[in-house]
Amino acid sequence: MVDVFLLCVDRDGELERRERLTHREVWAAQEHGRTLIAENAWQEIEVWVLAGLTLPAEWQWSAIRAERDPKEAYFIPFAEQRGVLNTPGQGRKILAEEAARNYKRIKQLCKKDVAALEANLHDWLHPAAVE
Repeated sequence: MVDVFLLCVDRDGELERRERLTHREVWAAQEHGRTLIAENAWQEIEVWVLAGLTLPAEWQWSAIRAERDPKEAYFIPFAEQRGVLNTPGQGRKILAEEAARNYKRIKQLCKKDVAALEANLHDWLHPAAVE
């Protein structure tokens, strides 16, 4: 049994991404009676992973957040440096599990996207607080 579906996707520079996700949430509720909570990372989900890891000292967080293609510029080289690039998902599973142990830092560095996801989850868990 599934109570809620979480969908976290890359924004990929698409300004309409949030609007499209909202339409999917409404569609899931109206057409299927299911709860879908969707959120887009400001850039790419891999940035959330990087936020929870100890990165090379010469990397600037502001540069990572400003980068148009942070997956290619930062995540892939980092995964290669860590020796996990050739694992399934190019190291995403391994590095995400490690990063998740430092969720507080992810939340701090990716405030808008993670806060929006948390707020939607809170509203779903505590519907009386929304009313």
